[in-house]
Amino acid sequence: MQIFLNREENLVRYIFSRFEKLENVHLLARNNDDRLGVFSFYINGLHHDLGVKIFNDRFGIQMRSEHFLCRAYGHYLFCI
Repeated sequence: MQIFLNREENLVRYIFSRFEKLENVHLLARNNDDRLGVFSFYINGLHHDLGVKIFNDRFGIQMRSEHFLCRAYGHYLFCI
C-alpha cells in the first residue's frame, strides 16, 4: 500500500511543478499539496467541453467538465 501512496505523492509534486510554469492554466486549491492525485483547474480562453475532448481524444486522459460535478468543492474554495 505504501508504494501506491509514495507514487501518488510523487505525481502530485510533479503536477504542481508543471502547472506553476503555465501562465493560462489555473490549478484550484494550489496551496494544498497533501492531497489525492485529483486536480481541478481551468484554462483561460478554452471552453471546458473542448478541453475535455482534447485531453480525452488526444492524450487519453479521463476528465470531467461542468461545475456541477464539484459544486460543493467550488463553494468551499470560493467561500460561497
